[in-house]
Formats: sequence, C-alpha cells, structure tokens
Amino acid sequence: MPPQPTTFVACGRTFRVHPACAAFPLLKGDELRAFVDDVRKHGLKEPVTVDGDELLDGRNRLRACDLAGVTPRFQSWEQNGASKTDWIVSLNLQRRHLSESQRGVLVLDLLPIYRVEAAERQRLAAEETNRKKAEPQITLPASSREAAERHKGEAAAVAGAAVGVSGRTVQRAKEVATKAPDLLDAVRAGTMTLPEAKGEIRQRAKAAIAESIRQEPPPAATGPFRVIVLDPPLCYNKRAEDVTHRARLSYPEMTDDQILALPVADLACDDAILWLWTTNAHLPLAFRCVERWGFTHK
Repeated sequence: MPPQPTTFVACGRTFRVHPACAAFPLLKGDELRAFVDDVRKHGLKEPVTVDGDELLDGRNRLRACDLAGVTPRFQSWEQNGASKTDWIVSLNLQRRHLSESQRGVLVLDLLPIYRVEAAERQRLAAEETNRKKAEPQITLPASSREAAERHKGEAAAVAGAAVGVSGRTVQRAKEVATKAPDLLDAVRAGTMTLPEAKGEIRQRAKAAIAESIRQEPPPAATGPFRVIVLDPPLCYNKRAEDVTHRARLSYPEMTDDQILALPVADLACDDAILWLWTTNAHLPLAFRCVERWGFTHK
C-alpha cells in the first residue's frame, strides 16, 4: 500500500514529511546531543529543504535548532529533472555511511514510494496519449494501487539502483521482512547484518523443530534392546571464515551434556551392541558417551 504521510513539528511549524525523507532514521543519544551543541555554537550551516509545507530534507537540523534555540534557514526545492525521491535518497546516501545490509532494508522501505511514482508516471503517460488522440483508446488504471501492482518490478529495479545494492541483498532483506520482521530495526540501526539476521532465522526454525520434537509422545517400545544405533545431533563450532559452510545444520543440535544425559544405558541389554556415529572432531565425546552408558569400545 502507498506510504502514509507523516507530520513533523519543530521550530513552531508543522511539516508534511516526504516518505523518502522519513525512511532515514533520526539521530539519537550522543549523536543528537553533539549536533545540538554544534548548532548552538556555530549556527545552522546547511538550510532545510522544503516544497511548500512538505519537508524534503532536514529533520535532524530542525530538531537541533529547536533544542538549541536557533532560528533555522530554509530553501525551496528546485526541480531539476530528478524526482524528489531520487534527490532525497542520493543526498542522504552521500552523508551517511550505511552498510550493505542497511541499504538492503532501505530498499524495502523505499519500494512503496517508488511504486506510487511508477503508477503516477503510467497514469500521466496515459493521460497524455488520450489528450493527443481525438478518440482516446487507452483506459486509465482504475486506481493507483492497481497500477502500482503492475509496476512492482520497475519500482524494485529503480529502488535498488538508487540505493546501489545487488538483487541478492534485496532478496535477503525481503526474506528477513517476511520471516522475522522484528529483526529489521536492528539491521536498520547497523547492530545486525542481513546474514546475521538470516542466521537468527535459522536458529529460530531449529528451536521450533526441537520444541515440536519435545512435544511428541515417547515411543511405544521401551526396550531393553540388543542392538542400538545412535546418530546424535552433534554441535559444531561455527566459523564465519569457513567458506564451506559445513557448520550449517538443517536440524537442531544438542550440547555435549545433553547427549551424555541420554538414557541409552536404560534401553540396553547387558550384552547389547551400540553402533555410535561420530566425526573425528567429536571422538573425545564419543568415548565419553561409551563409558557413561556402560559400553566398552571395540
């Protein structure tokens, strides 16, 4: 759906905030205090850009002026062939050092804006065609929403190009937005990357699987058994620099203590055989399990 207009009150005025301007976060904490001190000491160095009562750039400057008791300076938007959205995005990207992950989420925030603009371009083009024809042949879209749906691909391409990120990064951001939207704010703030967010999604999925397994009723057969085959879900040390991704598991793993606590001894006959699957890295754990469960290595 199209982005909803927001208002911003500062320095005794109420502004309508352009959606692209609102997509960039406001300064907080120490950054804001330092900016206020600088404005109080040196005044406002760069004017705030407006188009009538619409605020295009300068929310942080207005806040700083308000808190510092300084009268802000304004300049009017001058259309130079570029859209307001492109101008706002370009200006903010020049100022801010955003990571690849932050830019990926920014594309998602900008997509509704670019979709509305794409629909508006289509509507204006149809109107111009109808105006030039004696008998109009083109039917205008029933609504901007309908047109925006037809221009999703165009909007995504434009937004990605404006922010300067790959399609893969945008796809990662979409996956996080779909599966764990609560993580988007952390990515926006730069405290989490998109790969880290995807890792958290995988951990949540495995935790959900583990919980569903815990909720299953115990098996009907209680033993004792003469042959036991055991392939425990071993835990691997994950290394970010490991390009093979061998530590990525599709199942919820168990800790060493949890594996050692398995009631294997209670399920075994006195002369039972245990086939225990392990890896080279987990051989010490395997021998501990064999001893803990009352078996002898052969």
